[in-house]
Amino acid sequence: MLNQVIYDQYISVINDLAEDINFGEQSHNVKRVQSALSGLGLYHDRIDGDAGQNTKRALIYFNQLNNKDLDLSSLDQIITVSHQTTTEQTNRSANTNTQSNQSEIQSSSTTYSNAASTARSYVGTPYAWGGTSPSGFDCSGFLQYVYFQHGVSLPRTVNDIWNVTTPVSEPSVGDIVFFETYKPGPSHAGVYIGDGQFVHAGTTSGVTVANMSDRYWQARYLGARSVN
Repeated sequence: MLNQVIYDQYISVINDLAEDINFGEQSHNVKRVQSALSGLGLYHDRIDGDAGQNTKRALIYFNQLNNKDLDLSSLDQIITVSHQTTTEQTNRSANTNTQSNQSEIQSSSTTYSNAASTARSYVGTPYAWGGTSPSGFDCSGFLQYVYFQHGVSLPRTVNDIWNVTTPVSEPSVGDIVFFETYKPGPSHAGVYIGDGQFVHAGTTSGVTVANMSDRYWQARYLGARSVN
């Protein structure tokens, strides 16, 4: 069951952003809304920042389920990209997109590096089964709480987090590293902080720093995934 603070944060994100989303829009705000809907169990598609039919349906369901009256008429307004008719227009658009993409990559990198720092700040927090707050975390509750501080809403279980994140060949600071522990498939995870180390909420240790080269973790490592 969702911690009330996390639940309220999900609701707040949707209330603040949903009414301004247009159908076909691709943006960080759409991604935040999708993440919040996913955290509430209402959205089951990829969290890609693209406002399509599944996002629209999830928001309509959100309205119905919570007796909300969010104005979703903006989702009836379709965004289209017009064809560039001149070389000058095309080049200008390409330059603008390149600058925008570089800015987004830099912002993303900073955000998730900060998530790693946030994870470190909770070292010493006790383990609590079902815990999703600084008074006590379980494994996935810890990830959910940390990343939400940086605008990313994650599902409640490690397996679901695995399914909505993007695989990477090698972990970077702020990525999530996954392990197979008490059952087949991804069942434990932590925040990669660099130098082969990650922060996680262990059942006996609470929130602590572990080394991926330790025999236990090395034998159970499944891979790293990015929240992008």
